[in-house]
Amino acid sequence: ENPEIIEGTSPDNFPNQQRPILIRNVSIDNQDLLSREAWCPVLMELPIEYERSEEDPMGYLEYAVRRVETKSYGSLGLGILINDKTMKKNQQQFDNLVASFPFGIVGINIWPLFVNSMSMLKWGAFPGYTASGQGSIGNANLYRKPEKAILTAPFSYLPRKSVEVMSPRKAGLLFSRMTKYKLKPNLTTQAALFAAVLLGI
Repeated sequence: ENPEIIEGTSPDNFPNQQRPILIRNVSIDNQDLLSREAWCPVLMELPIEYERSEEDPMGYLEYAVRRVETKSYGSLGLGILINDKTMKKNQQQFDNLVASFPFGIVGINIWPLFVNSMSMLKWGAFPGYTASGQGSIGNANLYRKPEKAILTAPFSYLPRKSVEVMSPRKAGLLFSRMTKYKLKPNLTTQAALFAAVLLGI
Protein backbone atom coordinates (compact mmCIF):
# COMPACT_ATOMS: atom_id res chain seq x y z
CA GLU A 1 0.00 0.00 0.00
CA ASN A 2 1.07 3.59 -0.59
CA PRO A 3 2.09 5.73 2.41
CA GLU A 4 -0.55 8.15 3.71
CA ILE A 5 0.66 11.74 4.21
CA ILE A 6 -1.06 13.89 6.83
CA GLU A 7 -0.05 17.56 7.10
CA GLY A 8 -0.56 19.36 10.39
CA THR A 9 -1.16 23.05 11.08
CA SER A 10 1.37 25.78 11.75
CA PRO A 11 1.76 26.90 15.38
CA ASP A 12 -0.02 30.09 16.39
CA ASN A 13 1.85 33.26 15.40
CA PHE A 14 4.32 31.26 13.26
CA PRO A 15 2.54 30.97 9.89
CA ASN A 16 5.75 30.56 7.90
CA GLN A 17 7.11 27.67 9.94
CA GLN A 18 7.30 24.21 8.38
CA ARG A 19 4.10 22.37 9.18
CA PRO A 20 4.51 19.01 10.95
CA ILE A 21 3.99 16.01 8.70
CA LEU A 22 2.91 12.47 9.61
CA ILE A 23 3.58 9.75 7.03
CA ARG A 24 1.67 6.58 7.86
CA ASN A 25 1.98 3.01 6.66
CA VAL A 26 5.59 3.30 5.44
CA SER A 27 7.19 0.04 4.35
CA ILE A 28 10.47 -0.83 6.10
CA ASP A 29 11.91 -1.31 2.60
CA ASN A 30 10.89 2.14 1.32
CA GLN A 31 14.34 3.61 0.73
CA ASP A 32 12.95 6.72 -0.94
CA LEU A 33 11.85 7.86 2.53
CA LEU A 34 14.12 5.96 4.92
CA SER A 35 17.39 6.90 3.21
CA ARG A 36 16.88 10.59 4.00
CA GLU A 37 17.46 12.10 7.43
CA ALA A 38 14.73 14.65 8.17
CA TRP A 39 15.83 17.86 9.91
CA CYS A 40 12.27 19.12 10.19
CA PRO A 41 9.07 17.97 11.96
CA VAL A 42 8.43 14.74 10.06
CA LEU A 43 7.26 11.54 11.75
CA MET A 44 6.99 8.24 9.88
CA GLU A 45 4.93 5.28 11.07
CA LEU A 46 6.42 1.92 10.09
CA PRO A 47 4.24 -1.12 10.88
CA ILE A 48 6.58 -3.95 11.91
CA GLU A 49 5.19 -7.48 12.16
CA TYR A 50 6.39 -9.57 15.10
CA GLU A 51 4.26 -12.57 16.02
CA ARG A 52 4.94 -12.61 19.78
CA SER A 53 5.05 -8.86 20.53
CA GLU A 54 2.77 -9.17 23.60
CA GLU A 55 4.47 -12.28 25.00
CA ASP A 56 8.01 -11.12 24.27
CA PRO A 57 8.20 -7.29 24.44
CA MET A 58 12.01 -7.25 24.67
CA GLY A 59 12.29 -9.47 21.61
CA TYR A 60 9.97 -7.11 19.76
CA LEU A 61 11.96 -4.06 20.90
CA GLU A 62 15.24 -5.53 19.70
CA TYR A 63 13.72 -6.70 16.41
CA ALA A 64 12.13 -3.31 15.71
CA VAL A 65 15.24 -1.26 16.56
CA ARG A 66 17.57 -3.54 14.58
CA ARG A 67 15.28 -3.32 11.55
CA VAL A 68 15.21 0.48 11.74
CA GLU A 69 18.96 0.60 12.42
CA THR A 70 19.78 -1.33 9.26
CA LYS A 71 17.12 0.17 7.00
CA SER A 72 17.01 3.88 7.92
CA TYR A 73 19.58 6.67 7.63
CA GLY A 74 21.00 8.37 10.71
CA SER A 75 22.52 7.40 14.05
CA LEU A 76 21.96 10.44 16.23
CA GLY A 77 18.89 9.74 18.35
CA LEU A 78 16.55 6.91 19.31
CA GLY A 79 13.27 7.32 21.18
CA ILE A 80 11.63 4.42 23.03
CA LEU A 81 8.14 4.48 24.54
CA ILE A 82 7.59 1.70 27.08
CA ASN A 83 5.28 1.45 30.07
CA ASP A 84 6.86 1.32 33.51
CA LYS A 85 5.52 -2.14 34.38
CA THR A 86 7.00 -3.78 31.29
CA MET A 87 10.35 -2.04 31.75
CA LYS A 88 10.60 -2.99 35.43
CA LYS A 89 9.65 -6.61 34.74
CA ASN A 90 12.40 -6.90 32.12
CA GLN A 91 14.85 -4.40 33.61
CA GLN A 92 18.13 -6.26 33.09
CA GLN A 93 17.31 -7.32 29.55
CA PHE A 94 16.04 -3.84 28.74
CA ASP A 95 19.22 -2.18 30.09
CA ASN A 96 21.38 -4.56 28.06
CA LEU A 97 19.42 -3.78 24.90
CA VAL A 98 19.66 -0.02 25.40
CA ALA A 99 23.41 -0.35 25.98
CA SER A 100 23.78 -2.27 22.71
CA PHE A 101 21.87 0.13 20.44
CA PRO A 102 24.32 2.20 18.31
CA PHE A 103 22.71 5.61 18.72
CA GLY A 104 24.35 8.67 20.29
CA ILE A 105 21.26 9.64 22.29
CA VAL A 106 18.58 7.32 23.66
CA GLY A 107 15.45 8.87 25.13
CA ILE A 108 13.23 6.49 27.10
CA ASN A 109 9.75 8.01 27.45
CA ILE A 110 11.26 11.43 26.78
CA TRP A 111 12.29 13.42 23.71
CA PRO A 112 15.96 12.48 23.08
CA LEU A 113 17.03 16.02 22.16
CA PHE A 114 16.37 17.28 25.69
CA VAL A 115 19.99 16.24 26.13
CA ASN A 116 20.87 19.56 24.44
CA SER A 117 19.86 21.38 27.63
CA MET A 118 22.18 19.25 29.80
CA SER A 119 25.77 20.30 29.20
CA MET A 120 27.19 17.47 31.30
CA LEU A 121 25.89 14.90 28.83
CA LYS A 122 27.29 14.04 25.42
CA TRP A 123 25.43 15.09 22.27
CA GLY A 124 26.49 13.51 18.99
CA ALA A 125 26.39 10.36 16.89
CA PHE A 126 27.47 6.97 18.18
CA PRO A 127 31.26 6.47 17.80
CA GLY A 128 32.15 5.10 14.39
CA TYR A 129 28.77 5.97 12.87
CA THR A 130 29.07 8.99 10.60
CA ALA A 131 25.64 9.16 8.94
CA SER A 132 24.57 12.02 11.25
CA GLY A 133 27.99 13.70 11.33
CA GLN A 134 31.20 13.18 13.27
CA GLY A 135 32.31 14.13 16.75
CA SER A 136 30.22 15.36 19.67
CA ILE A 137 29.66 18.33 21.97
CA GLY A 138 28.74 18.68 25.62
CA ASN A 139 30.35 16.27 28.09
CA ALA A 140 31.16 19.08 30.53
CA ASN A 141 32.15 16.48 33.15
CA LEU A 142 34.87 15.27 30.75
CA TYR A 143 33.98 11.59 30.78
CA ARG A 144 36.53 9.64 28.78
CA LYS A 145 35.24 8.49 25.36
CA PRO A 146 31.48 8.45 26.13
CA GLU A 147 29.43 6.42 23.67
CA LYS A 148 25.95 7.76 24.26
CA ALA A 149 23.66 9.79 26.48
CA ILE A 150 20.59 8.05 27.93
CA LEU A 151 17.60 9.98 29.28
CA THR A 152 14.87 8.15 31.18
CA ALA A 153 11.45 9.28 32.40
CA PRO A 154 8.29 7.53 33.63
CA PHE A 155 5.81 6.56 30.93
CA SER A 156 3.21 8.92 32.39
CA TYR A 157 4.08 12.03 34.36
CA LEU A 158 2.47 15.43 34.88
CA PRO A 159 4.95 17.80 33.14
CA ARG A 160 5.12 15.81 29.88
CA LYS A 161 2.43 17.72 28.00
CA SER A 162 3.63 21.02 29.39
CA VAL A 163 7.22 20.44 28.30
CA GLU A 164 7.09 18.40 25.11
CA VAL A 165 4.09 19.87 23.27
CA MET A 166 4.87 23.55 22.88
CA SER A 167 4.97 26.37 20.39
CA PRO A 168 8.30 27.89 19.31
CA ARG A 169 7.48 30.93 21.44
CA LYS A 170 7.05 28.80 24.55
CA ALA A 171 10.19 26.80 23.73
CA GLY A 172 12.23 29.99 23.50
CA LEU A 173 10.81 31.21 26.81
CA LEU A 174 11.40 27.88 28.52
CA PHE A 175 15.04 27.53 27.51
CA SER A 176 15.76 31.17 28.30
CA ARG A 177 14.40 30.63 31.82
CA MET A 178 16.26 27.34 32.14
CA THR A 179 19.54 29.08 31.24
CA LYS A 180 18.94 31.78 33.84
CA TYR A 181 18.18 29.14 36.47
CA LYS A 182 21.33 27.17 35.61
CA LEU A 183 23.48 30.31 35.84
CA LYS A 184 21.86 31.63 39.01
CA PRO A 185 19.80 28.97 40.85
CA ASN A 186 17.49 30.55 43.43
CA LEU A 187 13.79 30.67 44.28
CA THR A 188 13.11 33.55 41.88
CA THR A 189 14.65 31.92 38.80
CA GLN A 190 13.11 28.57 39.79
CA ALA A 191 9.64 30.12 40.05
CA ALA A 192 10.11 31.80 36.66
CA LEU A 193 11.14 28.46 35.15
CA PHE A 194 8.06 26.69 36.55
CA ALA A 195 5.84 29.50 35.23
CA ALA A 196 7.27 28.97 31.74
CA VAL A 197 6.84 25.18 31.93
CA LEU A 198 3.34 25.04 33.41
CA LEU A 199 1.74 28.30 32.26
CA GLY A 200 3.83 29.48 29.33
CA ILE A 201 4.32 32.95 30.87
